[in-house]
Parts: sequence; structure tokens; C-alpha cells
Amino acid sequence: MKEVINWLYGPQTIGMVFLLFGFIQRTWPPKKVNGYYGYSSPATESSPEVWAEANRYAPVVMIRMGLGIILAGLIIMTAVRYITPLNAMWTQIGMFGNMAAALVGGMTMRNRTERHLKEKFGIDTE
Repeated sequence: MKEVINWLYGPQTIGMVFLLFGFIQRTWPPKKVNGYYGYSSPATESSPEVWAEANRYAPVVMIRMGLGIILAGLIIMTAVRYITPLNAMWTQIGMFGNMAAALVGGMTMRNRTERHLKEKFGIDTE
């Protein structure tokens, strides 16, 4: 059991979170503009159409990011596992990988969604 947990620990954990939240938001999108559930930014609050498009597009990006992070995490953590000097640092590399995956994944999702809104509606998303 410990071996299975070790394989799940790392950036792939954050990838699974992105995947899960993307599927949840895609399956049950928010019904109205709010600051609690769904993709929210000043640009999305400008109109219901922008809000609906952002909350249609953002989960797709989240799912793609989740799959990419899972794949990258499995590759990285497998490589670390079989490189002897780094094997002692398994936990530290996993923790750093989690933080990096969350930061990069969140920033990428936001940037792609805001760029999509700018291209589709011509609004300034800054």
C-alpha cells in the first residue's frame, strides 16, 4: 500500500485535483455570476455572456492541464525514484513538484482563459 501512495505523491496529485475540479465544473456549471463557484475575474463579471463563455472554456483548460500535470508528474517522479542520489529526496521533490504544479497550472489556466475571452469578445482582461 505504501508503494501505491508513493507513486501518487507528487505533481500528479495536483493534476488529479485539476482534473476533478474541471470535470465537476464542466458537469455542473455555475448558473449565474457569483464570486464563489466558477471562473471569476473582473472581465467575466462584465456580462452574463462573458461569464458563460469563461465558465464553458475554463473547465476544458483545467482538464487538459490536469492530464498534462499527471503525465509530467508520473515521468518526473518515476525518474526520481530510479535515480539513486535523488531517491533520498523523494518527499522534498514531491512537495516542490506539488507547489510548482499548482502555481503553473493555475497561472496557465487563468492566462489561457483571459486570452480566449479577449479574442472572442475583444474586452480588455487586464
